[in-house]
Amino acid sequence: MLKQTIKFLGVELQDALCDMAIRTIQLNQLEDKVEIIQADVREITTILKKDSIDFITCNPPYFKLQEQALVNQKKLSRLLVMKFIYH
Repeated sequence: MLKQTIKFLGVELQDALCDMAIRTIQLNQLEDKVEIIQADVREITTILKKDSIDFITCNPPYFKLQEQALVNQKKLSRLLVMKFIYH
């Protein structure tokens, strides 16, 4: 029986959220399964090789910039990182 290793790659635009995601991955000892890169998803084709990703999912922005998103940034990022890792 062939056993496949599943790996996840996260792309985060904001420096602070990228750093938080990396620290969460390290805290949960998931470095061999999850990688986060700081990049603009609109430029991802310049970073990743063609056909190197099997599945893509995306969370759109929930708030307009400078509104409640900045107030809830830490709370929202923790939720998204945990959801990303455990779901």
